[in-house]
Amino acid sequence: MKRFFVLLLASVLFLLCACAADDSPLEFFESSESGSESQEESIGSESEDSLNDFFLDIAVDLLPLFDNPEKDPDYEDKINGFLNFIYDEYGENALRGIYLEMKSEGYSDEMWLKHTGSSIHVLRSLFTKEYESSNYRLISRTESKDEITVAFGGDVCFGDNYATMPYLQNRKNGILNKCISQEWIDFMNEVDIATVNNEFSISSRGEPLPRKKYTYVAKPEHTRYYNEMGIDFVTLANNHVFDYGEDAFFDTMSVLDEYGINYAGAGKNAEAAQKPFYYIINGRKLAFISATRAEKHILTPEATESAPGVFRCYDPERLLSVIEQADRESDFIILFVHWGEENSSRLESVLKKTSHQYIDAGADLIIGTHAHQLQGIEYYNGKAIFYNLGNFWFNAKEVETGQVKLILSNDLSTEYYFIPAMQAACKVSFELGTARGREILNNLQSLEPSQVVIEDDGRIIFENSEEE
Repeated sequence: MKRFFVLLLASVLFLLCACAADDSPLEFFESSESGSESQEESIGSESEDSLNDFFLDIAVDLLPLFDNPEKDPDYEDKINGFLNFIYDEYGENALRGIYLEMKSEGYSDEMWLKHTGSSIHVLRSLFTKEYESSNYRLISRTESKDEITVAFGGDVCFGDNYATMPYLQNRKNGILNKCISQEWIDFMNEVDIATVNNEFSISSRGEPLPRKKYTYVAKPEHTRYYNEMGIDFVTLANNHVFDYGEDAFFDTMSVLDEYGINYAGAGKNAEAAQKPFYYIINGRKLAFISATRAEKHILTPEATESAPGVFRCYDPERLLSVIEQADRESDFIILFVHWGEENSSRLESVLKKTSHQYIDAGADLIIGTHAHQLQGIEYYNGKAIFYNLGNFWFNAKEVETGQVKLILSNDLSTEYYFIPAMQAACKVSFELGTARGREILNNLQSLEPSQVVIEDDGRIIFENSEEE
């Protein structure tokens, strides 16, 4: 293995310092003799042992790019391909800058973003073309602006057999802003990624699950309202996506695909249901994970190795494993969990315990739904937990609600805002800057564990934040 590192170092030095003149593919695994000569010419004063030690540190950090390097006979070809990809896509100066920075300051994941405009996780996805998979959306390859904005809303229901859609359909021409304030529609369209929880099936087929008290199904054409709202991503790990049986469950995912709405948390088997959805945007790779533990009497099937269903996390071990894997492959992890006591602001102890476990495993933000009302906000180990966002547009009840806005800077620092709203009589009002909005913010910041102060513009100040 030591010879492997020496050869790779010699070849990289040959590329960076000798600068091959032709356009043929560069061979990073060349003979040790030519590489050693370049090494001596370029570095000269450094001993062979120090070079080996230096590059060993670099190479070890690069090993996770590919699986089982010691057992993979094509590993050298993959490294050749990856370094050629960097050279071809970003130029000699980028590769030279990466090498020189590693040599002078040691390895850092952030150097890839600095010299190419893309994080190492994005570069790996671009090189392997895994971003072409169905659970990826490529928005922008390289860093092009100062921040990424993501909005998070709670439960939404387009069910024809429930309150919201009959109300909308009875409005003249079925205009969405008669039900959801235009300010909200503008807000969701303006952010880079807007999300809600899809609390219903989408299909023209199926029958309601027996023994289930509340079941919701929407006509496929109603999905266009997501497009009007500016929704990009919905969570499917919940207790209503399977309400009308297996056919309607599969229709739900097919229709979302048809309308360009991304999702996670459900699938044809456990592998599909547990798979994160990835966004590549502004040079960063974001992982969205969706799981559920929301039913007292479990009727929604759990996805298994051979059967469809949702990603269930009553036992957190599989979810912890998914988070840990996503942490190795992405820059920022957003975990959505459908959980909590319905119609209550009380936090169940299991929510507190497992949310901390999920953050320790690598989650950077947790967004909860299911309670149908707002629950508290916590700041744990430098990460935010929004235990429940309640309803966004779900029924006719009068409840306080709103959306969370994340501003994610290029250095992965975060800023959070809560934009208040009221759901009442099948309508959602925009309450930022109103007396009612201030009341909603006061109520939210008082909910356990009461760790926040929310300013009039919605900005959230965490009591134990390092910013204070």
